[in-house]
Amino acid sequence: MVRKEVKASSSDANKLKKNKRTSVAVMVLTPLLVLALCLSIMTLVSYKKFIELQGYAAIAFNENAHLKNPSEDNKYRNADALPMKGLTKVTVPDSENKTEQHEIIYPYYGDKYAELTVKNDKAGIDKEPVYWGDSDDLLAKGVVQSNYSAYIGATGRVVLAAHNHTYFRYLPNILVGDQVILKTDYGKFTYEVTETKVLPDTDTSLLYYDVTADPPVDDLILYTCWNNGYMGLSDQRLYVICKVVSKEYKN
Repeated sequence: MVRKEVKASSSDANKLKKNKRTSVAVMVLTPLLVLALCLSIMTLVSYKKFIELQGYAAIAFNENAHLKNPSEDNKYRNADALPMKGLTKVTVPDSENKTEQHEIIYPYYGDKYAELTVKNDKAGIDKEPVYWGDSDDLLAKGVVQSNYSAYIGATGRVVLAAHNHTYFRYLPNILVGDQVILKTDYGKFTYEVTETKVLPDTDTSLLYYDVTADPPVDDLILYTCWNNGYMGLSDQRLYVICKVVSKEYKN
């Protein structure tokens, strides 16, 4: 009986030692694993920020860098595709249908060819990239322009859209009278907000215009999903209607 008790005590002692070793290992390894995980997350976040800052730095030191080379970030066109330039007749703002001829650089689908700014800090729209086309991958990168709307700078209706949880998150803060500016490689175009509307998604009347209208339609529409100020999908749309104030062409 004594030998059995001694063996049992010895076995219990070994188990206790193993449990202690396991506990010590867990106590030592757990913080290390947590630290490694945190460092990995910090590295990924830092790398993402670094990539973003690289883009911002390029813009800071060459404000047109991201506009001059649209093919670099466009999977829809060949890198060696030549620019499409052409003279077009445009209606002069605040005139009796007076027209002039100016050069426009027409974008390829997927080109980042403009910057959008709203002169209202609460709208949160400052030099946002504008892409020609409205596919989901372009919506993830910036403001998009419907390719059935007029080219920026041409006479007609320019229609721009973005998600309400990204680039147009604070669009509901825009006010009548706010100035809206679009800059391209071929000019600067200024608009003024005249009205805002909330319409059901089935009402697309503001997305199109009559190209034969007299006087001609020449305005800008900004729109996004409307959730009464909240983010996310909705069956309503917020429209910001802007009249053209001035057009400044380089050629």
